Amino acid sequence: MKTKKKLCCIAMALTFISSMVVAPSVRVSAMENRNGVVTEVNGNINTSGLQADITFPDYLNYVDDTLIVNNMYTFKGYKGQGKLYITCSDGLQNVRVFINGNEIDVSEACRNNGKTYEIDFSDISVNDRNTIQVTNFVPETGKVNIKIPYPEVISGSAEAVGMDQSTLDLIDTLINNDVKYGFTSAQLAVIKDGVMVKNSAYGKTNSYNQDGTPKTDSSDVTTETLYDIASNTKMYSINYAIQKLVSDRTISISDKITKFFPEFVDGENDPIKGKANLTIQHILEHQ
Repeated sequence: MKTKKKLCCIAMALTFISSMVVAPSVRVSAMENRNGVVTEVNGNINTSGLQADITFPDYLNYVDDTLIVNNMYTFKGYKGQGKLYITCSDGLQNVRVFINGNEIDVSEACRNNGKTYEIDFSDISVNDRNTIQVTNFVPETGKVNIKIPYPEVISGSAEAVGMDQSTLDLIDTLINNDVKYGFTSAQLAVIKDGVMVKNSAYGKTNSYNQDGTPKTDSSDVTTETLYDIASNTKMYSINYAIQKLVSDRTISISDKITKFFPEFVDGENDPIKGKANLTIQHILEHQ
């Protein structure tokens, strides 16, 4: 077992070393270029939208011969954007920090234990998997806390992410023709690699009167128009939200609706009784 574990460690170490050869380390600072600009944070940072809040070394809470893994962390990112926050503590005097194989000069953070600094690494970020490595602690008892926000969706052109604008134009033509021949309305957003290349709205908020005749005085649909939750929209709203809440064990589908909405009970004149016994699962199954 130990031999197998050591072989795995050697393989992972070789993989890391080879990645460093492909992307050679370059020590950078705010004075040299935009790679890894380090600036002091004034005020509090928003900790509600973090994909990671970890402390090195030993962020896995154990130390053994897989230390190279224990000092590395992989996180989600997009090319052209990226920031994280670093705070040195416990008397840390020096440490080496690498993001995607590029060394970041964090000496100022080491000189000011307890202060939080922002690292802008947008010029060295990549789509999908980004890696940070924290190593060479002086003294060994020093610590580094890293907070990594989730990447954001930004606006940009189709060409910027390798898409053909003519394809998006064709989508416009198709939907506009559908609206012309009776389709009510639509909204469409297209996002690739964190870049929103299209955010469009088509048609009217209400195209027909109750008797089925065309309605001519309705307002245009905008990208901010809210739709009723129906067969299609519930997939992208309610279902995904419930999956997340159940996965986090915040709710259970066997919970009764009255747990969240105590007023959801039968009225005196309701011909059919039983609201108080309905569960989330009952609602999802249209019972």
